[in-house]
Amino acid sequence: MNQKVKSGIAAYCAVFGIGYMGYMLMPALLASVVAQLEINEAQAGVAATAQLGGLALALFTTTLILARIDIRSLILLGTVIATAGLALAASASSFEGVLVGLSTGGIGMGMVLAGGNAIVASSDNPDRLFAIIFAFGQVTAIMILIAILPAAVGRFGYQGGFGSVSLTFIIMGVVLFFTAPRSNREEQKVNPELNRFLIFFSPAVLALLLLGLADASVWPFSQQIGTSLGLGPGVAESVLAAALAAGVVGSLTAAWLGVRLGRTLPMVFGIVILACCYYFVLNASQSWVYVAAQIAALFVYGFSVPYFFGLCGELDSKGRFMAAGAGMQMVGLALAPWLAGTLIVQSGYSSLGIAVVSAVGVALAFGLVSASKVKPTFR
Repeated sequence: MNQKVKSGIAAYCAVFGIGYMGYMLMPALLASVVAQLEINEAQAGVAATAQLGGLALALFTTTLILARIDIRSLILLGTVIATAGLALAASASSFEGVLVGLSTGGIGMGMVLAGGNAIVASSDNPDRLFAIIFAFGQVTAIMILIAILPAAVGRFGYQGGFGSVSLTFIIMGVVLFFTAPRSNREEQKVNPELNRFLIFFSPAVLALLLLGLADASVWPFSQQIGTSLGLGPGVAESVLAAALAAGVVGSLTAAWLGVRLGRTLPMVFGIVILACCYYFVLNASQSWVYVAAQIAALFVYGFSVPYFFGLCGELDSKGRFMAAGAGMQMVGLALAPWLAGTLIVQSGYSSLGIAVVSAVGVALAFGLVSASKVKPTFR
């Protein structure tokens, strides 16, 4: 197996097999916690924030030292912590215990995600590699969502759900043990005068913050919205799986297209449609509107996000912009469930829809500013 293939497999396992997996499965996992522990939307938002806050903290910390540390060690240590955190959540019998497990697991996921992003950023074409592993990550999440979680949660409750994800992390960790690269010290496109703290305020990085805020204001509550519109438990999970499948198609479309049309046109196309879809998901009065908007939202999300992360990869092949972007995205993902849950309780889904559309619009503006300053490599 050549090094490019090994690096691609490692990137998939790190970024989506572990890094984002907890978030992709969050609606189903949170729904089981809500039902079993009888908590409300605001508390569910706190649970999501616990995991994503730990993830963001780890990403911020590793971003500052990412160019000087051993990637393989970072990824493997993070895998152990992520697995232990989810196992702790699986063994917890109280809401507080679940929070501790999720926050610990989030820290481990963030460490693994930072290492995976560094692998993507060092590739010849970060846009395309991110799109490809995004597709494989969505397929993995669909398989777990359809084939594993319903049976595990149905028999063991949320403990079975978190336990299943923990076992998934163990499998990914074994693969990473044999495929993760040793270090991140190769000199490529790095700017030695780059201020490590100013990275977090780059327009491309801020765009990912806002996309994180928008996405996590919708996705964690998706299953609850579908259920409130009359979708049964099995149907609700199937809709989420179909949406994830649409995300696969979207990311593969981005991988096929690459930067042949530049980044501006694909970003505008995807983000404008994404804003409309989010609004209709949150304001749907009929189940078919919700289903159509949810599936379309994941398609354009899968299509658009690789361009934003690819843009960060073009800025620095050490992965610092990608790690910072993922970190800021996770800040948005961490804050949004709590903010959105509170807003839903106080003002309803309509007000949340307006806030989400506004955040997506500003994210597009930031993305276009950065794209205008980076010349596509056409590789």
